[in-house]
Amino acid sequence: MSQIRVIGERYNELLKRKELSLLIDHDGSATPKRFDVRKDLAGKYGVSLDSCFVTKLETLTGTSRAAGRAEIYDDPSRAKLIVPKHIRMRNLPPEEASKLKEQKGAAEKPKKEPKARAPKKATPKKA
Repeated sequence: MSQIRVIGERYNELLKRKELSLLIDHDGSATPKRFDVRKDLAGKYGVSLDSCFVTKLETLTGTSRAAGRAEIYDDPSRAKLIVPKHIRMRNLPPEEASKLKEQKGAAEKPKKEPKARAPKKATPKKA
């Protein structure tokens, strides 16, 4: 199991959220999933999953340590307004994310066929 350490924490009054800097040791295993980190942070801070989001998570080169950032909002409705859609999608549980991908694939528009072009005019040969 990975160990999550909060190395920096500040409160943003304007956006009503805590902004966390994280360091995650994941010896002998892959980089932890954003949803797992989100779940651990929500439990640690005693907030709902709807108000906690991991915005960045990347493994440091050549190590089994990841650095990341997370945001914990005071109000889940405020989080929905502020957090971009792609970040919310990345923080979904794996089951929900796969369902959404399937729905998106089924709902995609068929591609348009290219228009037929008129044949080119023959040019006379020069003698």
